[in-house]
Amino acid sequence: FNMSLREFTIDNEYQYNLRSPLRWLQSHIMRYPWLLIVFVLTTAGMGGAQSMSAVLVGRAFDTVNNGLGVAALTFAALLVVISYVSFGLFDIVNSLVIRVLAQRVERDARDELYLSLLSKSQTYHGRQRIGDLMA
Repeated sequence: FNMSLREFTIDNEYQYNLRSPLRWLQSHIMRYPWLLIVFVLTTAGMGGAQSMSAVLVGRAFDTVNNGLGVAALTFAALLVVISYVSFGLFDIVNSLVIRVLAQRVERDARDELYLSLLSKSQTYHGRQRIGDLMA
C-alpha cells in the first residue's frame, strides 16, 4: 500500500510481502524465526529419539539373548525409557511451538485485514454492503 493514499495510517506497521501467496505466508512466518528454528530442531529431535528407541529395544533384546545379566538389562531398559520420554518431550514442545506460530500468523493476518479495511476511504465503505464486509 502507498502510505500517502491511505486515509488512516499506523505507526510501525509491519510490511508483508504481497507478491504471491507463498511469499505472503513466508513473510508472516519469518516474523518469528525462533519459533521456526525450534520447530525444525524438535522435529529432528523427535525423529532421532524415535529411531534411537528402536535401536535401543534391539540392543535390549541382544542383552537378553547374550545373557548379560539383570544389571545390563536394567540399564538397557532405562535407556529405552529415556529415549521414549525424550520423544514425548520433543513432541510436546513441537506441538506447542507450531500451535503458537499458527496463532500468531492468524493474528497477524487478521491485523493485516483490519489495517487494510482502515486504509480504505469512507467512500469505499459507503459503497459496500455490511454483510459482504462481515463475510
